[in-house]
Amino acid sequence: MAREGRQWSELEIAVSDYLATLREKAGDPSYRRLAELTGLKFSRLRDIFTKQNGTPTLQEFIDLCLTFGKDPADVIYRIMKELEAKGISVSTAPACNNAAVEDANAALADADNGIDIDAWADRIKAEDSVCKEQE
Repeated sequence: MAREGRQWSELEIAVSDYLATLREKAGDPSYRRLAELTGLKFSRLRDIFTKQNGTPTLQEFIDLCLTFGKDPADVIYRIMKELEAKGISVSTAPACNNAAVEDANAALADADNGIDIDAWADRIKAEDSVCKEQE
């Protein structure tokens, strides 16, 4: 029975496109050469660059970024910003309800059990200054 691969998201397509750009800037090394450098199979690399079969795993993404001398966090941030600039949402998480956040913050503020945080901070500062004077 044939299995159908998961649909590539806009983010995963953008990742593949960006990695293809990095590969091109690196002189278009063959998939076999990239396999030697990354430890990934050449057929898997071909799938990533041609957007076929499974989408890139986080480890594959990291390995490829590092192979091309890029910080994976910087790359994903850049790709996300580019997609957002095009009006493409990269999150499937529901939008945060501000009223719920405000209620949670209010509950946290009420849970201080009457402790005066500012007084504690002043006390700690005073104790620290005494300790520094004694040194």
